[in-house]
Amino acid sequence: MSTERRKSIRGLVAAWVVYWAGLAAVELTPFMLAFWRATHVAKPGSGTASVSFSNLVFSASVTAAGKSLYSGSAHLLTIAAWIAVPPLAAWAVWATRRSENRGALEPAPDRLELPEPSPAMADHRRRGNAACRPAPRDGAAPPPPSASPRA
Repeated sequence: MSTERRKSIRGLVAAWVVYWAGLAAVELTPFMLAFWRATHVAKPGSGTASVSFSNLVFSASVTAAGKSLYSGSAHLLTIAAWIAVPPLAAWAVWATRRSENRGALEPAPDRLELPEPSPAMADHRRRGNAACRPAPRDGAAPPPPSASPRA
């Protein structure tokens, strides 16, 4: 993997992490602040918090001294879209730019260089691949390599 590609992948993943952290901060901060107020500021035992999941909807509420501090709900598909769609869009943009720049970053070789075969492979080729052929069904030995037809 080239250094440029590694850097661009790191940037993409870093963008995802920053997005998810920002999303969590924006969406969960009001609930967490209300929860903290209900458990630390109000009289002990006067605050309640509840989180529920029913009919594919997450609901949360916080009350203190009979007063609602927070109430919110979100559908599971909405949450999934918040989590997945922006990172997938960023990936699509990244993949498109990468394919457009691929020719500039990694020129195609004029000729593919293959390594020399090992001595064992050269010996295998000389024997005509006889060791790879299945034995005849009647139990007789396979024909010698020189007499066997080649495909």
